[in-house]
Amino acid sequence: KIMVQHVGIKRINETGAILENCEVNFAIIINLLPQVKDNKLLFPWITSVDPYGDTIFNRTQTPIVVEELKKLKNIINREDIKKEIENVMVFLENSGVHEYIKFIGD
Repeated sequence: KIMVQHVGIKRINETGAILENCEVNFAIIINLLPQVKDNKLLFPWITSVDPYGDTIFNRTQTPIVVEELKKLKNIINREDIKKEIENVMVFLENSGVHEYIKFIGD
């Protein structure tokens, strides 16, 4: 099983300029997903994040990703990962108009 090393998360504007960086390495969440039965069915948006390339969500898609993260947080037992998921959710929820969330895979 391949373990993803690093997936950064940035808030960008329409020109692609970075507005803010998230401190969480999203690879922690990506590496957790294979352990969840039916993960692609339960988390279609999170599982679509490309661990080796870039994935961008707009402001109508971001709340769907937040809902999936909330669902994931409720079914896992690791408190350290729950805290990281919460941090990502807060970062995503703070997005504004004309802002995008960019996941940058390694």
